[in-house]
Amino acid sequence: YCGDDGGVQQTTDILRGTVVWNDKNNGFITSQFYSIAIDQSATDDATLLGGLQDNGNYFVNSNSGTAPWKEMIAGGDGAFTAIANGKNYYYIETQNGNVIRLQLNSAGDYTSFAVVQPNHKTNYLFINPYVLDPNNSNIMYYIAGDSLWRNSDLSAIPNFGQEPTNINWSALSNTRTGNIITAIAASKTPANIVYYGSANGQIYKLNNANVGNPSPTNIWSGKG
Repeated sequence: YCGDDGGVQQTTDILRGTVVWNDKNNGFITSQFYSIAIDQSATDDATLLGGLQDNGNYFVNSNSGTAPWKEMIAGGDGAFTAIANGKNYYYIETQNGNVIRLQLNSAGDYTSFAVVQPNHKTNYLFINPYVLDPNNSNIMYYIAGDSLWRNSDLSAIPNFGQEPTNINWSALSNTRTGNIITAIAASKTPANIVYYGSANGQIYKLNNANVGNPSPTNIWSGKG
């Protein structure tokens, strides 16, 4: 028997060349959600995607409270998740900023995948936030250490790539704070505004975030 972050597992033959483990949780819940995502363009929609501490990323497409959730590929620590408008793509993340784009059928089985994380060495957070533009979900804003990166068209990244990519990523050098960025959000109305905050309590507003290399406005000074 093995007790770990995912619960309790059992093997009946520890001497096998490849040991087979059986989940023995049987209702013992170890799940802790870091994030949950919906299709923001839909109404009364049952589809949910979530990232769970130590337990990967899971999908469900049912209004039933007892419907089983389906685990996504990649395993590891589930982190931030997102669903593109119209469910064209689903985004999951594992530890240290590894973001994967999926196409799923209604049962949650993937038909394609691609790693979309920027090819950039930086101080990614263990659980590293990102956000899709609510008006154009092919645009992603991604935290990379003390600054932001923007992808202008995620759909152009080829399917089945397994390594970080340079395709359509731009470093927004004017967003550098000197401290690790820990939070990010994008406005739907007005459009093209991104807010982000750093580990030492600084908060910034970035207008026209969807084009060029905009400069942020400090909205934290004097606010306590």
